[in-house]
Amino acid sequence: MFRSMATYAAALRSESAISAPIRQLVVLRVCQLNDGAYEWNVHVGVASKIGVPPGKIEELRNWSSSDLYSNDERVALGFADQMSANSGVDEAAFQKAMGAFGAKGVVDLAALIAWYVGNTRFAKALEIVPDARG
Repeated sequence: MFRSMATYAAALRSESAISAPIRQLVVLRVCQLNDGAYEWNVHVGVASKIGVPPGKIEELRNWSSSDLYSNDERVALGFADQMSANSGVDEAAFQKAMGAFGAKGVVDLAALIAWYVGNTRFAKALEIVPDARG
């Protein structure tokens, strides 16, 4: 099962229409919203390595009132907030995402968010904790 999960996760990274920095911000936001400490620990490092500025990571909890984020980042983070809330994505957020990323991008974004919502819950259910070494 884990090998299949890893293959799917690799496809989310390598075949996505969403840029790597936006994907990492979205993953981190999903981790915040779902108390995903293990995934947060992993993806802060990934985000930093690909050039996401530390300020964006630090300000992520307040992204909607911060001027650090681009329009596309705001669209993706708003989509993530709604999708992570178990209430679906409203028409306005969906249309903004379509405008920013196109149909393939919206599917890729939704798949990414769904995967990491599941991953955060998977790690919590199995009590997987961040590595103390960071």
